Amino acid sequence: MEVLTVVNGLDTEKLMKVVETVKQNWETGRTVWKASTTWKGGFKVETCSREFTLTADEPEMLCGTNSAANPVEMVLQAYGACLSMVTQ
Repeated sequence: MEVLTVVNGLDTEKLMKVVETVKQNWETGRTVWKASTTWKGGFKVETCSREFTLTADEPEMLCGTNSAANPVEMVLQAYGACLSMVTQ
């Protein structure tokens, strides 16, 4: 029987190695997450984490320019992404 090491695009063999490494020394799994935010005028902001940049804004009905998702929508998107990653 063939054992699949890649399932739904995820290298499960690599993941299991990471899990075992962290089990042996939990310090190797310690991470620090950082983000910065820059006000761009009105309700528009630019947020950055690592090399990724996102823009947030409010819809016109809330006096924004509707140029991007608002922060609440971004939280919902992040929650949906987390759920999708662990339930696939």
